[in-house]
Amino acid sequence: MMNELYHQKIERWIEAGLKNLTVRNPISVHINDLLNIELEEPQIVSISLMSFTALVIGMRKRQMSAKPGLVIPLSTGSFHLTANVPSSLREIESQLDIETPSLYLLSWNIARCVEVYEEYKSPLAFELISASFKGAYAYYREFRDATAIKNGWEFSRCIYIEYFIE
Repeated sequence: MMNELYHQKIERWIEAGLKNLTVRNPISVHINDLLNIELEEPQIVSISLMSFTALVIGMRKRQMSAKPGLVIPLSTGSFHLTANVPSSLREIESQLDIETPSLYLLSWNIARCVEVYEEYKSPLAFELISASFKGAYAYYREFRDATAIKNGWEFSRCIYIEYFIE
């Protein structure tokens, strides 16, 4: 369960991060670094979801001055799009990457910037975050940026949850 100390750490990270946030400079932090904990496999996704919920609550207090999100990296290795979308929480947990999940804040104006990506996106076919949490959108994303395309590097695979103002 998310305790008050973790909520305070997320609040302090929001305050510090918002001072540096720009369209070209989103802010992010690995959840284990932010909370100063070792994430154990059975709890990685649940702690990540609780941290995302705390982030959204913190941003609601600030009139949603930035777009909150969570990224959960999945194992990869393919040099071709696989569109291998996890169909359950258990599949996500079995495909977790060694990189830990991160919280992030984006400028709402990010859509004004050109981003070159080769990518595939798909909504998840199951409820990762409660439907009562209105405004949260969870999806699978497989992508590589312009540098990775140019160099023939592998695709990244992740689960994203972003919050949108209703």
